[in-house]
Amino acid sequence: MTGLHLEHKQQKYFWVLGIPLIVAVLYGASIGSPFVYDDRIHIFENTDVTGFQGLMDFASVIRIFQSKFGLLGRPVLIVTYGLNYLYSGSDPAGFRLTNLFIHTANCLLVFVLILLLSRTFGGKNNRSFMTALLGAALFAAHPLLTESVTYIAGRSSSLCAFFYFAALVFVVQSGGRNGPSHAVVLLLAIACGVLAWLVKQDAVTLPLAAIGLVWLSWPRNTVRRQAIGTFVWVAILLAALLFQRGHIAAVEQLTRENSSLVAAGFEETIPLTPYLLTSIKELTTYYLWRMFVPVHLSVDPDPTIIHNLASPGLWISLVVLLCLCAAVWMLRKSRPLLAVGIMLIVISPLSAYAAFPLADVVAEHRAYISTLGAVIIMAAVLVQTRYPVVLSAVALMSYFWLTVDRNLVWRDEATLWRDAAQKAPEKLRPHLNLGALYQVRGDNQQAIKEYEFVLKRVPKHDAALANLGSVYLALNQVDQAE
Repeated sequence: MTGLHLEHKQQKYFWVLGIPLIVAVLYGASIGSPFVYDDRIHIFENTDVTGFQGLMDFASVIRIFQSKFGLLGRPVLIVTYGLNYLYSGSDPAGFRLTNLFIHTANCLLVFVLILLLSRTFGGKNNRSFMTALLGAALFAAHPLLTESVTYIAGRSSSLCAFFYFAALVFVVQSGGRNGPSHAVVLLLAIACGVLAWLVKQDAVTLPLAAIGLVWLSWPRNTVRRQAIGTFVWVAILLAALLFQRGHIAAVEQLTRENSSLVAAGFEETIPLTPYLLTSIKELTTYYLWRMFVPVHLSVDPDPTIIHNLASPGLWISLVVLLCLCAAVWMLRKSRPLLAVGIMLIVISPLSAYAAFPLADVVAEHRAYISTLGAVIIMAAVLVQTRYPVVLSAVALMSYFWLTVDRNLVWRDEATLWRDAAQKAPEKLRPHLNLGALYQVRGDNQQAIKEYEFVLKRVPKHDAALANLGSVYLALNQVDQAE
């Protein structure tokens, strides 16, 4: 990296310490922010969390691991919430501090992974180090990841990523080992994959990402070993899907019906075909470019739903995805690090979400793992430019500023939902949530405005009607309440 040479190990270690410093500076002020959105549902309305008595309370641990599949079937995640609640109670600071530690650990794993890959591909020692350091710094400061760090419920994505990234590190390491150590390191990767699955089912794409690394990063003269590694990861994927097929079907039915939210007045989950088509479009039109230029972020985006194959956006997205796949193949020998980065975007949880209808087509915390591929690409490109230090500094400072700005939005529910309403002015949920928030805070006139906004668009909206009636009753305006 021209203009910056790190010759001594001590000097390099000093720069690595900058990674947790970045996280602390960007997110430290958010530790005292209140619970927002559905944080309270995940914590206070979950008896597995509030009743947790510690890791030695085997009955609680067993109950958590036996809970049903889906939102509550994430035992490792629930255990971390339980530990936070045990030691911090209802103070959000302990929960959010844990999120910061997880994000910091993930940034360090990103550093290790890129360093291993760069050296595997024959990169010079100093350049490999700087590529890894830059990639980790970009990941630490990336504004798109704010939702997974500041939002306590976003821990599901960041904690899953911790084991996901660790598994990828072990996969790369196993390629350079022989004999028993090769098998041991591969088993460690598999163990991390299991733990990732027990945090969140985003890990379903890990076996495919591991296979990609087997063929892109393992020595080319070990075809037999690569074939065996591929077989192992395919077997793991098939076993996981087979073992959980009943649970997957059950949670798919639950999310499709979306009964609790529908009862509260929200829209129904869209059918599979429109959801699939829209998700494919949003992979590029919402997520992909924000991985590199993370602006116009929102807690509640409002994507245009596609109902047929005639949408130009769908076909543009398909062409882009096909081009990315072709780029992996074409760059696998000449620029293997770029090929790995692109592969980790294409084969990521975002692709799996497309086939599994959820209440929301787009949610920014789902992009946490996928952003790994983006920072690998950016770091690999920036260190090869004519002015790597200047361009890297510009990129990092831009990310710093955007992340600080995003954390200001997340510091309070009112600012969070006003921001969402501004960016998706016709979406009902931000206005409903703002109305409910104003109502709880006693700002009845603002609550009335938000509920009337909803009722102008959906005159018989049950939740808005009920809440508006409650506001008028609180104001002793009985005639209007009726």
